[in-house]
Amino acid sequence: MNLPPAVTKIISSRLFRQASHMMGWQALTKCISFFAAIWSARCLGPENLGKSGLVLSIVAQASLLTTLSIEALLVREYKQGSPERQQHLIEIYTTLRVSISIVFTLIALLVAATAFRDSPYFWGILVGIPYYLINANNASWLLMAKENMPANSRSAAVTSVAIAVLTFTFFRPYQPAFSDIVVISIASFLGFILAWKAADDRWLPRIAKLSLLADGARLAWEGRWLFLIGLFAYLYTSLEQPLVGILASAEDLGLYRTATNLVGTLQQFLLLIPTLLYPRLIEWKKKGIKPFWHRQLQIALLLFLVGSLISLSSFILAPIFYPILYGPAFSGAAIPFTLLVTAKCLILVEGIFSWGLLALQREKRLLLLMVITASIAVPLYFTIIPRYGIIGAAATNLAMEALFFAMCFALSWKLSHKHQNESL
Repeated sequence: MNLPPAVTKIISSRLFRQASHMMGWQALTKCISFFAAIWSARCLGPENLGKSGLVLSIVAQASLLTTLSIEALLVREYKQGSPERQQHLIEIYTTLRVSISIVFTLIALLVAATAFRDSPYFWGILVGIPYYLINANNASWLLMAKENMPANSRSAAVTSVAIAVLTFTFFRPYQPAFSDIVVISIASFLGFILAWKAADDRWLPRIAKLSLLADGARLAWEGRWLFLIGLFAYLYTSLEQPLVGILASAEDLGLYRTATNLVGTLQQFLLLIPTLLYPRLIEWKKKGIKPFWHRQLQIALLLFLVGSLISLSSFILAPIFYPILYGPAFSGAAIPFTLLVTAKCLILVEGIFSWGLLALQREKRLLLLMVITASIAVPLYFTIIPRYGIIGAAATNLAMEALFFAMCFALSWKLSHKHQNESL
């Protein structure tokens, strides 16, 4: 089959080869972790899996508030800074994250000792704290800035294999709630130290310096729009997970978690391309908005075709294989899984345009799109989840991704036609 020259150029590029290598590296380990996740779900059961899922959702929220979602700003500053500025930036952001982490950890311990002392979630909070500290202080932004995402993939692969080994070794039917969080924390720490070794030639993050807190506050203020973007993105992409546990039941959240876990494994592959492209997008914008826009369209078309095949396959295969893999108790999660897969395939394409807007330094406009989407999503989640459960949650997630994709594309198109003869 003869491909268009533009598509052939993309496929033969170093970036595409790097992404292909990373995907190949992860494929085998993800297969192992895929079966480990199934075994974990079977051993825990829907209800215990849901309890763990609620704790992990809270960890995700706390991590968002700790990292401040300013990775795009950090990468941009790092790429444009001198070697001295780069080292100083690492120290500032490390100090900022460690300081916030300590505050949140103390709050979590206080809440566990008072409000949840006699609750089963007491132990969930305690085992969730180590995972939060690991998740909130990882080296992914620095690896992205150094265009060393293969190291990030290797770190994720080690984590996946460690989770699988620990799960198959220690998990048995009727496993207690929160056991999976313990396993995830231990395995994530291995990936954590490997990532920092690759990013900064040290096994752990640098020591926080109180003298840099003022600089950290200025950095956080400079990235306030990115933080708000991340916050509102969470509201429409992930808020439904804890809401399922709160508005429906822990058992429903357990079912939904199997779908989100499977989709999360797929998402790690799908989102590699937009993440890898961001440093390149910064370089491409220097050539002018018109070639920048054409490059986006070429890549988006290729990713749309890939995403369409993945989505169609999930609708055909999931209802057949889901009960076989997880057992009859989890068969109700098959349809939500297919809807979430389609949503993530939309994110794959949308990421080309949203990261492009960040490369063009249109954070405020991107934030406006996030606010619009989240303002619609949150009331819908509260209305639909109590009535339609996990299918309603997944369908709303898909609808919101479609809305955000349409708005990102429209804004990118508008910018390209408004300034197509200008050089950025």
